[in-house]
Amino acid sequence: MQCNLPTCCYNLQSLAEKYGKTPAQLVLRWGLQRNTVVIPKTSKAERLKENFEVFDFEISGEDMEKIKAIDRKYRTNQPAKFWGIDLYA
Repeated sequence: MQCNLPTCCYNLQSLAEKYGKTPAQLVLRWGLQRNTVVIPKTSKAERLKENFEVFDFEISGEDMEKIKAIDRKYRTNQPAKFWGIDLYA
């Protein structure tokens, strides 16, 4: 996992190890548990299989909060900004 924020990567890596998963699986599961739409992208068969292996565990409430605390309020997809449409209204 590439990351410019060493603390962020360390926290995700250590939490992933706690659950016996990869950081990517942990983040996918975190999104699903938040009831958000998660659309992973890959062209590699092994990663596709890995992406489906997120339904056999649940992240504790405490760990969900730890991951939430990493949020930097940075979004790469902002429909209201780019398209002038507020999808969250």
